[in-house]
Amino acid sequence: MRSRWPWAVAVLLVLPAAMLALNLMEKDYYDYGSLEPVDEEKAAREDFYLRQKLVPATWEHPCANGAACVHPIEVVDTRRRLSVDDEDGWYRVFWAGTEVYHFEELVHVTAAMQNLTARNPRGRWTIKARLGPPGKPCPAGHECGDVARPIELDYELFMSLEPIADVAVELDGGRLYRVARAMTVRGASPKLPPTRHYGWRSELKSIPVEPCRCRQGSED
Repeated sequence: MRSRWPWAVAVLLVLPAAMLALNLMEKDYYDYGSLEPVDEEKAAREDFYLRQKLVPATWEHPCANGAACVHPIEVVDTRRRLSVDDEDGWYRVFWAGTEVYHFEELVHVTAAMQNLTARNPRGRWTIKARLGPPGKPCPAGHECGDVARPIELDYELFMSLEPIADVAVELDGGRLYRVARAMTVRGASPKLPPTRHYGWRSELKSIPVEPCRCRQGSED
């Protein structure tokens, strides 16, 4: 029985030492992350990617007389939610658990994933837009083509180990994306693949349309 005492004492000493070492080794860097939800509307609206890719500035469609109607597109409402889970290890003992960090920018999400305890990058981007009257009045007595009705888009963030290709839904002069590549990141952490690709995808199958009311819009 006495011969077991040294081993028991060694375990009692080694285990706390190991837990201390693991705690010291775990460095969490969630720069620009917040444990409180961020302003989803402000973050989305100020992102240049919104206008550069997801929502075009104008919608142009042909008319029967050979002219073209160009409608400006107004973003009525847009919100984006980005988050990453921080799952602490068992060695945290009393404060082990999961914390959710919220971000305004996708680049900060990709940087946060380099933490050893970072898990489950998530994102959702909703957009509502509408078409305004054409910039130039349409001549009387002509027939316009179809134009998009108020547009509602709902995107989900996803990550892929393979390059992401854009997938567009097009009609006349308008283009919206079912899949839109966002960025490519090369990992600096041993737990990550050498290269990760991030993108946004939607269930968008078609663009709802209705007959253009250019004359009515230009006369209002």
